[in-house]
Amino acid sequence: EHVLAHLGHVVPIPKFSTKAHQQPALSSFSSNDQDMLLGAATMEAFTTSYQLLIKLAQLQPGQSVIIYAAGSSIGVTAIQIAKHVCQASTIIAVAGSDHKLDFATKLGATHTINYKNPDFPANIVDLVNKVTNNQGVNVILDPICSTMYRTNCNIAALDCKWILFGTLGGHKLANESLAPLLSKRVQLISSTLRSQSVEYKTLLIRDMITRLKPHFEQGSIVPILDSVFDMDQAEQAHQRMKNDENLGKIVLKWH
Repeated sequence: EHVLAHLGHVVPIPKFSTKAHQQPALSSFSSNDQDMLLGAATMEAFTTSYQLLIKLAQLQPGQSVIIYAAGSSIGVTAIQIAKHVCQASTIIAVAGSDHKLDFATKLGATHTINYKNPDFPANIVDLVNKVTNNQGVNVILDPICSTMYRTNCNIAALDCKWILFGTLGGHKLANESLAPLLSKRVQLISSTLRSQSVEYKTLLIRDMITRLKPHFEQGSIVPILDSVFDMDQAEQAHQRMKNDENLGKIVLKWH
């Protein structure tokens, strides 16, 4: 079997830590297969999160960030990068279950919000005001869009970088004002990695691997595998994701 890929988008599998290999989803696989599965869980999630936080948001030590969909593959990687690479002082994780939020805390989130709480989204504003002394967050990682627009306007700090990379909550705004963006000098930055040029992706991947390789080896940053499915189980894998049951990356495996 053969796979066609651009040479610049192919890198050696990092030497992952013992901690990475000890994940339950990998327990039934050989050491070699574990390396391949960890590699498969690394590229898209970490390249995307690296671009969002390092290249676009330029999150700085001591700053604050809120990460929506914190249990997703992007969410769990972004939390780790925010903590160990950017050294953010305040990392707020938003997810829909206590299990996912507990895991986010283990990864480095300093505060958590369950969006299924009856007080949501008012509780986000209250929490952000409390932990930032009413200053707001410096960075918003937003895959939601429309339904969180007003809340994000309320929690944004002056000169906040609001990174929009999805529209899970809808892509249209009705009866909303852009004035808060102006008054707070918010930088609203949209991002889709897929449409970037081959050259851009090549440089981004090389930069990401170089910067994160020591963290992979030390175990301070780990690709999070939720589960592994054979290709003939692809429908079950999609259903697991659709039901919002996954915590981290779902990997499909060819025999």
